[in-house]
Amino acid sequence: MKMTIHRIYLLIILICSVACFTSCSKIDEVPPRQQQNASSKHYKMPDPTPLSVNESDSINSIKNEYRNNTN
Repeated sequence: MKMTIHRIYLLIILICSVACFTSCSKIDEVPPRQQQNASSKHYKMPDPTPLSVNESDSINSIKNEYRNNTN
């Protein structure tokens, strides 16, 4: 009985060690470096457009509703 338990343990250890050593051949934890720096790129924000009367009224009504319900 003890001999079969030892063989099972040995087989489990052998399977785990083979799986551990063969699972990842080349690990690349870090992505490759890029030549361009993110700070060297320029991004221009779009020019703001003024709100229409309907849009400003709807925003003001939402603000007023929020203020009335939080106080």
